Amino acid sequence: MPKDDASIRITLLTGPGAGREATFTQSPITFGRDSGNTLMIAETFVSRQHGQIEKTDGDWMLVNQSPNGTKVNRANITTKPRKLRSGDVVAIADTQVLRVTLGDAPADARDDDGGKAPASAATDGKQPLSKRTKLWIGLAAWWVGMLLILAFFITLNNGGGPGPEVNAGAELTSDQIRAAIEAPPRTQVPNQASARQWLSEARKLTGSLQSAPGNVYKAYEAYRNVLAFSGKDRLEDPLDELRYQDVTKRLTQEVIQRYQTAMNRFRGRQYDAAARDFSEITELYHEPGSLIFDNAQKHAIIARDNAKR
Repeated sequence: MPKDDASIRITLLTGPGAGREATFTQSPITFGRDSGNTLMIAETFVSRQHGQIEKTDGDWMLVNQSPNGTKVNRANITTKPRKLRSGDVVAIADTQVLRVTLGDAPADARDDDGGKAPASAATDGKQPLSKRTKLWIGLAAWWVGMLLILAFFITLNNGGGPGPEVNAGAELTSDQIRAAIEAPPRTQVPNQASARQWLSEARKLTGSLQSAPGNVYKAYEAYRNVLAFSGKDRLEDPLDELRYQDVTKRLTQEVIQRYQTAMNRFRGRQYDAAARDFSEITELYHEPGSLIFDNAQKHAIIARDNAKR
């Protein structure tokens, strides 16, 4: 019986969303570091628009759009699209980022021809639970747990009226923010072509800072990618090094100022304004998983919760 490949299920294998799954029937499905992608992969080694998965003549194809390249089952994909099969693992810079499943096939059940592999026979006479059944059992257990927790808090607050305000705690100091921004970038597999491409992007961004101040973080990120892919501690051109130090200083000053303003409003119980300020910090310093981003995001969530109380 032919396999139904009308849909594709994608499982994220890295980043804050690791373990999450989504099913698609329409293409293209874009992936990359930029938040505008269908699948956002918040890792520094992933390009902003890294690639996409599209359906062509009934087949799901992976298209690489990054000079860094993409791999499917350790095979490099550059300019030629690669046909995907159930269980294929997509990797970037030797890190597994996605697993694909076509139709209703389990992610790890395929043979060399792309069809479903035969299920192993049970030796004890019992029919093993399918992955889908286990998933539904797990979801049911999760919902029961959530309902019990909700009932507990309803009972706890049975007297009516707003609940107590929540203190976010863990306020960052200016020195902590400065140290986080000035910390060395994460190392990457040396790639001079990528380093040159990021250097060109950094120079273009620093040349437009007067007309577009919002490019400060983008320029800062581009210079850090130059260092990461070149494997060096400093930029070769002294002028580039000065520009990098300048955008780093400007970014540090802006983040510290915005963070202090947000904290003052939070302590003054101006929660709506504080939530907006902290959210703007996560948009300005868009590096999920970093100390600054995670702290500002946590404060934004708690500020919104307190505003509703």
